[in-house]
Amino acid sequence: MEFGVTAEEQAFAEEVRAFLRAHPVESFPEDGMDAGYGSGPHSRAFLQALASRGWLSMCWPRQYGGQERPMIRKLILLEELAAGGAPFGPLAGCDQVADAII
Repeated sequence: MEFGVTAEEQAFAEEVRAFLRAHPVESFPEDGMDAGYGSGPHSRAFLQALASRGWLSMCWPRQYGGQERPMIRKLILLEELAAGGAPFGPLAGCDQVADAII
C-alpha cells in the first residue's frame, strides 16, 4: 500500500503555496485574528479569493456547485493554509456545516 502523495496532490500543494505567496498573510492581524479566525476586510477578501478558485466547495457534489474532489484535496488545502499562517477558522462553515447539510 502506498502512503505517499501523488504527483497531482503535490502539484496542488504547490499551487496553494503559490496562492499564499500572492496573498500575503501579514495583514491579517489587523483584522483581529485570533487562532486563525478573522472577520475584517483582509480576511473576507482572502476567503473570496479562495472561493473564486473553487477551493471552498471542492469536495461537494457537482449538483451543489462542487467539484467532487477527494477529501485529501481539502486536507492538503487546510494543511497549507495552517502552515502559511492564513485564516482558516471561517472555513468551518464550508467544511462542516455545509457538508452536513448537503
